[in-house]
Amino acid sequence: MAFVSIIQKIRPAPLQVLLLNLFGLNKRKVIQVYAGRFYVDPTSNFGSSLAAGQYEPDLVMLIQKYLVSGSTFLDLGANEGFFTVIASKLAGPAGRVVAVEPQGRLGPVILKNLTLNQYANCTIVQAAASDTTGDLTIHLAPATNTGSTSVFHTARYPVKK
Repeated sequence: MAFVSIIQKIRPAPLQVLLLNLFGLNKRKVIQVYAGRFYVDPTSNFGSSLAAGQYEPDLVMLIQKYLVSGSTFLDLGANEGFFTVIASKLAGPAGRVVAVEPQGRLGPVILKNLTLNQYANCTIVQAAASDTTGDLTIHLAPATNTGSTSVFHTARYPVKK
């Protein structure tokens, strides 16, 4: 895994993605963690953090403190559905969870994570949240950082569709 951590530090990011693909290191796999089972790319920011032990522990504790059975939870920018899965379990069958994620490449990942954890009280919406209506272009970062989508074009990354 030391080799992977070296590659993760390589910039520009497209070169990092090329090397991970070349060596076949970024294949998604199912991992079991404290919050459930997740289908992750172990070389992504999210996947490596989760595999290392814990992801966003303060936010997890906050959700666990306030979300009860029958609650409704809105996960804006759901990314790979980590908080969606946690909220779904806490809200239970009487509750409802809506995962809003603009990246089309992440919808199947969210669905897989919900399926792995046998949660059916969720709706996945491919959209971005804004104070105005209309269409806009989103700019995607490389596959190793699915959490850095932006409506502002700050960097150029080739992304497979």
